[in-house]
Order: sequence, then structure tokens, then C-alpha cells
Amino acid sequence: MIEKNKELLADIGKERYNHSIRVMEIAVELGKIYKADINKIKKAALYHDCGKITSTEKIIGIVKEKNIKITKEDLKSPEVLHTNLGEYLAQNKYKIKDQDILNAIKYHTTGRAGMSLIEKIIYIADYIEPGRDFNGVEGVRVESKINLENSVLMALEKTISYLESKNKYIHKNTLEAYKYIKNRRVDTLKKKIESNIKSILEAASDKKAYNYKLIDISKISSIADYFLICSAGNTKQAEAIADNIIKKMSEEEIRINHKEGYRSGKWILLDYNDIVVHIFVKEEREKYNIEKIWLDGRDINVEKFGIENWS
Repeated sequence: MIEKNKELLADIGKERYNHSIRVMEIAVELGKIYKADINKIKKAALYHDCGKITSTEKIIGIVKEKNIKITKEDLKSPEVLHTNLGEYLAQNKYKIKDQDILNAIKYHTTGRAGMSLIEKIIYIADYIEPGRDFNGVEGVRVESKINLENSVLMALEKTISYLESKNKYIHKNTLEAYKYIKNRRVDTLKKKIESNIKSILEAASDKKAYNYKLIDISKISSIADYFLICSAGNTKQAEAIADNIIKKMSEEEIRINHKEGYRSGKWILLDYNDIVVHIFVKEEREKYNIEKIWLDGRDINVEKFGIENWS
């Protein structure tokens, strides 16, 4: 390995080599956090820039000379062609055969949809290594140790924004990587919210709440994504329903943002950010008729969550 390091140093120069060492140190740190293969991480990080051996113009010539497979898309972003050359050199000069390592080298600049764990770690380690100093990088550094995928999304978003501001072409791999993670995040959030709705409905049902109205207001309001309205026979029952919801959500480590209405018990509001729960006694619900305000929202049948609805 030492001899190969010397060979790499000679190929890419001291400055680029030192950068690769810093990337490797960060990548190893992240690899330990996210339980990745450290040996693969070290090799992918060390050789990630092995294709940056000369200027972009000369790299284009080398790529054509060696008949390295590139796309029209790559030619629109010639500054990323060192990754194509890097994959080639890693495989043919440095004898790296592991496909995950080769992919991490090839996509460390653009990213791509469906990146593996090692690809994400190398991508973000290259983005946040200590030699990088630009607006917003510190936030990505912090996030990388909390939520790797979210830090990759932040980096992609900042890269796209920067390239747009400079009127530069954005490689489709970068756009596809951003869209892929963004959609996954939306899907994950949606599943989490639906799980929370189910828990709230179950807790309310346990205390005999009735006449449920679940409204999706995500497209018409920034207040919340969902309103859940239900009725209670009297103020004591309304309080019991609210208490049981708070208890169940607390057990699931979901904190309430705000609550009000306990003093009268006629209309109790529980705010869980994405979901706002309204518990009414019958007369109060008829009086305020808040369902009418949200007629443009989308009604959702609570029976899909396994809850019987009766009025």
C-alpha cells in the first residue's frame, strides 16, 4: 500500500494527495458512525481523485486516446471527466476491482440516483473535508454526523444552486441524485406522518371519540399537513381523549408543540406540527363548524387506518 501511495503522490501531486488524505480521514470517521466497510472507505477515499493528473483539456485527450466510455452528458460537464479517468486508472493501474469502490470514485463529484453507503460517504467527505471553506459547508459538516443522507441532499442542493448562479451546466447525475433523495425523504416523511395519524386515532378511539373528520390541508395551508377533528360526549370525555393522545404520542417520543382549551374542555386543540387535532363537545363543534373553513382540503376516510367512524 505504501508503494502505491508513493505512486499516487507522484501522479496527482502533493496538494491533491494531501486533499485525498483529508478526505480519507473524514470518510473513515463517517464510516465508523454509519458502520461501513472501513477498508473499502480508505481505498475509495485515497484514490477518489486519481484521475486528476493534469488539466481538464488534457484529461479529455487522454479519455479519448484510451477509448474510455463517456457520454454526451459527460462532455457537457468536462470538469467531471477526471472521474471517468479515475475509474479507469483505479481499475487498470492501481488494480482495484471492487465495484463499490470504483463507483465511489466515478460518482464522487456528481453523485447519482441510488448511491450506495460508500458512495455517499466519499461524496460527502470530499465536499466537507477541512480544506473546504465556503458558505454553508459547516452546516453540512454537522449534519453529516447526524443524518448522512440529509447531508448529501444539502450538498447536492448547494451544488445545484451554485452552478445555476454561475450559469453552468448541471450534470444529469447530480439532478437525478437530488430528485431521488428528495423523493425518498418525502416518502419517509409521509409514512411517518401516517403512522402518527394512526396512533392519534387509536388513542382517541380508546376513549370513545366519534364522528372523525380527517382533512389533508397540505396543498392549501402552511399551518399543518392534516387536521383531525373528532367529537366527545362531554368535557370530561374530551379531556380524557386529549390526555390519552398526549400519553400515547409521548410513549412514541413524539412531542406536542402546543395545546389549548383544557380550561373549558369544550374545544381542545393539540398541535403536533404536521397534524393538528381538534376535540369538540358536540354543541361546540356545531357552533364553530371548522370543517366548512377547509372545504378545499381533501377528506380522508379514517377507516383506512383501521378506525370505525360513527356519528
